[in-house]
Amino acid sequence: GGEVVGLLPNYDNEEASWTAPSVMSAINARVVRRSNALSGYSYGETMSYGEAALSEGLPAALGLVAVLALGGAFLAFPLSRRALLSSSFALPMPGQGPSRESMDSGYFRVKTVAIGEQRAGAGVAAEAPKVVAHVESGDGGDPGYKCTARMAVEAALCCALERERCFRPGGVVTPAYGLGQIL
Repeated sequence: GGEVVGLLPNYDNEEASWTAPSVMSAINARVVRRSNALSGYSYGETMSYGEAALSEGLPAALGLVAVLALGGAFLAFPLSRRALLSSSFALPMPGQGPSRESMDSGYFRVKTVAIGEQRAGAGVAAEAPKVVAHVESGDGGDPGYKCTARMAVEAALCCALERERCFRPGGVVTPAYGLGQIL
Protein backbone atom coordinates (compact mmCIF):
# COMPACT_ATOMS: atom_id res chain seq x y z
CA GLY A 1 0.00 0.00 0.00
CA GLY A 2 0.91 3.64 0.15
CA GLU A 3 1.06 4.39 -3.56
CA VAL A 4 0.59 7.97 -4.72
CA VAL A 5 -2.78 8.52 -6.33
CA GLY A 6 -3.53 11.39 -8.69
CA LEU A 7 -0.39 11.95 -10.81
CA LEU A 8 -2.54 12.66 -13.88
CA PRO A 9 -5.82 14.54 -14.27
CA ASN A 10 -8.73 12.56 -12.94
CA TYR A 11 -12.48 13.12 -12.88
CA ASP A 12 -13.81 13.12 -9.31
CA ASN A 13 -17.40 11.89 -9.35
CA GLU A 14 -18.10 13.12 -5.81
CA GLU A 15 -17.02 16.67 -6.61
CA ALA A 16 -18.25 16.48 -10.23
CA SER A 17 -14.99 18.13 -11.20
CA TRP A 18 -11.62 17.42 -12.76
CA THR A 19 -8.62 17.22 -10.46
CA ALA A 20 -4.92 17.69 -11.09
CA PRO A 21 -1.98 16.63 -8.96
CA SER A 22 -1.14 18.85 -6.03
CA VAL A 23 2.29 20.48 -6.17
CA MET A 24 3.24 18.77 -2.90
CA SER A 25 1.52 15.41 -3.47
CA ALA A 26 4.63 13.29 -4.09
CA ILE A 27 6.44 14.69 -1.03
CA ASN A 28 3.37 14.56 1.22
CA ALA A 29 2.70 10.95 0.22
CA ARG A 30 6.20 9.95 1.38
CA VAL A 31 5.70 11.76 4.71
CA VAL A 32 2.33 10.05 5.28
CA ARG A 33 3.76 6.62 4.43
CA ARG A 34 6.71 7.22 6.78
CA SER A 35 4.36 8.32 9.58
CA ASN A 36 2.36 5.14 9.06
CA ALA A 37 5.48 2.96 9.20
CA LEU A 38 6.90 4.74 12.28
CA SER A 39 3.59 4.31 14.11
CA GLY A 40 3.60 0.55 13.53
CA TYR A 41 1.22 0.82 10.58
CA SER A 42 -1.53 2.41 12.66
CA TYR A 43 -3.18 3.59 9.41
CA GLY A 44 -3.14 -0.02 8.12
CA GLU A 45 -0.57 -1.98 6.14
CA THR A 46 -2.56 -1.59 2.92
CA MET A 47 -3.11 2.14 3.35
CA SER A 48 -2.85 4.27 0.22
CA TYR A 49 -2.57 8.04 0.03
CA GLY A 50 -3.14 10.59 -2.66
CA GLU A 51 -3.96 14.25 -2.98
CA ALA A 52 -5.14 16.42 -5.80
CA ALA A 53 -6.34 19.94 -6.51
CA LEU A 54 -9.79 20.67 -7.92
CA SER A 55 -9.59 22.16 -11.38
CA GLU A 56 -11.87 24.34 -13.50
CA GLY A 57 -12.02 21.59 -16.12
CA LEU A 58 -9.95 19.10 -18.08
CA PRO A 59 -7.95 21.75 -20.02
CA ALA A 60 -6.96 23.48 -16.77
CA ALA A 61 -6.02 20.15 -15.17
CA LEU A 62 -3.90 19.21 -18.19
CA GLY A 63 -2.28 22.67 -18.08
CA LEU A 64 -1.31 22.21 -14.44
CA VAL A 65 0.19 18.79 -15.19
CA ALA A 66 2.20 20.36 -18.05
CA VAL A 67 3.45 23.21 -15.82
CA LEU A 68 4.48 20.77 -13.09
CA ALA A 69 6.25 18.50 -15.59
CA LEU A 70 8.09 21.42 -17.25
CA GLY A 71 9.04 22.93 -13.90
CA GLY A 72 10.38 19.57 -12.74
CA ALA A 73 12.32 19.14 -15.98
CA PHE A 74 13.84 22.62 -15.69
CA LEU A 75 14.86 21.98 -12.09
CA ALA A 76 16.40 18.60 -12.97
CA PHE A 77 19.20 20.01 -15.14
CA PRO A 78 21.87 22.35 -13.71
CA LEU A 79 21.91 24.88 -16.57
CA SER A 80 18.14 25.33 -16.77
CA ARG A 81 17.86 25.23 -12.95
CA ARG A 82 20.39 28.05 -12.64
CA ALA A 83 18.54 30.11 -15.25
CA LEU A 84 15.18 29.48 -13.58
CA LEU A 85 16.39 30.29 -10.08
CA SER A 86 18.25 33.46 -11.11
CA SER A 87 15.37 34.90 -13.13
CA SER A 88 12.82 37.21 -11.51
CA PHE A 89 10.56 36.33 -14.45
CA ALA A 90 9.91 32.78 -13.25
CA LEU A 91 10.37 32.92 -9.48
CA PRO A 92 10.56 35.72 -6.92
CA MET A 93 14.04 36.87 -6.01
CA PRO A 94 15.16 36.85 -2.36
CA GLY A 95 13.28 39.56 -0.49
CA GLN A 96 10.42 39.55 -2.99
CA GLY A 97 7.16 37.81 -2.36
CA PRO A 98 3.52 38.50 -1.71
CA SER A 99 2.42 41.79 -0.18
CA ARG A 100 1.19 41.94 3.41
CA GLU A 101 -2.35 42.41 2.05
CA SER A 102 -2.02 39.32 -0.14
CA MET A 103 -0.68 37.25 2.75
CA ASP A 104 -3.47 38.41 5.07
CA SER A 105 -6.28 37.80 2.57
CA GLY A 106 -5.08 34.36 1.42
CA TYR A 107 -6.68 31.13 2.52
CA PHE A 108 -6.89 27.47 1.67
CA ARG A 109 -9.57 24.82 1.76
CA VAL A 110 -8.96 21.12 2.25
CA LYS A 111 -11.35 18.23 1.83
CA THR A 112 -10.08 15.01 3.34
CA VAL A 113 -11.75 11.72 2.48
CA ALA A 114 -10.80 8.59 4.41
CA ILE A 115 -12.21 5.28 3.23
CA GLY A 116 -11.80 2.23 5.42
CA GLU A 117 -11.35 -1.35 4.36
CA GLN A 118 -14.33 -3.13 2.90
CA ARG A 119 -15.61 -5.80 5.26
CA ALA A 120 -17.68 -8.83 4.49
CA GLY A 121 -20.52 -9.63 6.82
CA ALA A 122 -22.97 -12.53 6.72
CA GLY A 123 -21.85 -13.55 3.23
CA VAL A 124 -22.44 -10.05 1.81
CA ALA A 125 -19.75 -7.47 1.19
CA ALA A 126 -20.54 -4.36 3.22
CA GLU A 127 -19.69 -0.92 1.87
CA ALA A 128 -16.38 0.45 3.12
CA PRO A 129 -16.81 3.06 5.87
CA LYS A 130 -16.11 6.63 4.76
CA VAL A 131 -15.30 9.81 6.67
CA VAL A 132 -15.18 13.26 5.05
CA ALA A 133 -13.71 16.35 6.73
CA HIS A 134 -13.80 19.88 5.32
CA VAL A 135 -11.22 22.37 6.65
CA GLU A 136 -10.90 26.06 5.81
CA SER A 137 -7.95 28.06 7.08
CA GLY A 138 -10.14 30.91 8.33
CA ASP A 139 -7.88 33.80 9.32
CA GLY A 140 -4.76 31.75 8.64
CA GLY A 141 -3.77 33.77 5.58
CA ASP A 142 -1.65 32.72 2.63
CA PRO A 143 -0.82 28.99 2.80
CA GLY A 144 2.67 29.41 1.30
CA TYR A 145 3.93 31.98 3.77
CA LYS A 146 1.72 32.96 6.68
CA CYS A 147 0.06 29.58 7.40
CA THR A 148 3.35 27.74 7.02
CA ALA A 149 5.00 30.11 9.52
CA ARG A 150 2.07 29.72 11.94
CA MET A 151 2.28 25.91 11.73
CA ALA A 152 6.04 25.96 12.30
CA VAL A 153 5.61 28.13 15.42
CA GLU A 154 2.84 25.87 16.74
CA ALA A 155 5.05 22.80 16.24
CA ALA A 156 7.99 24.54 17.95
CA LEU A 157 5.78 25.47 20.92
CA CYS A 158 4.66 21.86 21.23
CA CYS A 159 8.29 20.73 21.31
CA ALA A 160 9.24 23.42 23.85
CA LEU A 161 6.24 23.15 26.17
CA GLU A 162 5.48 19.43 25.89
CA ARG A 163 9.02 18.12 25.44
CA GLU A 164 8.52 14.84 27.30
CA ARG A 165 5.37 14.01 25.29
CA CYS A 166 7.09 14.80 21.96
CA PHE A 167 10.03 12.45 22.39
CA ARG A 168 10.07 9.57 19.93
CA PRO A 169 12.99 7.21 19.46
CA GLY A 170 14.42 6.69 16.01
CA GLY A 171 16.13 9.87 14.88
CA VAL A 172 14.29 11.93 12.27
CA VAL A 173 10.54 11.52 12.61
CA THR A 174 7.53 13.06 10.88
CA PRO A 175 5.31 15.72 12.50
CA ALA A 176 2.38 13.28 12.76
CA TYR A 177 4.51 10.71 14.57
CA GLY A 178 6.60 13.12 16.63
CA LEU A 179 3.84 15.49 17.71
CA GLY A 180 0.68 13.49 17.03
CA GLN A 181 -2.33 14.52 19.10
CA ILE A 182 -0.29 17.07 21.06
CA LEU A 183 -0.32 19.39 18.07
